[in-house]
Amino acid sequence: MINKAFNYCDYGYVNHSGKMICFHYKSKKRVKTKVINFLKKEHQEANIIKFLKELELKLDNSVSSRRYKHYDIIDL
Repeated sequence: MINKAFNYCDYGYVNHSGKMICFHYKSKKRVKTKVINFLKKEHQEANIIKFLKELELKLDNSVSSRRYKHYDIIDL
């Protein structure tokens, strides 16, 4: 069941409380690798938002449930 969520998203991890955090890159900009590498190092939402703002991208919370939290990375 965990693999289904992680196979669909571009990057995902399980946080300290067991919730699966998934990121979907839906932007036309060609910085996907740079964003994914940053997400691998940084898991704090405030720092991710600040980094994406520098690249003129936005973090959008698309789905939030008891087990999953899906974010879309979109253009401003």
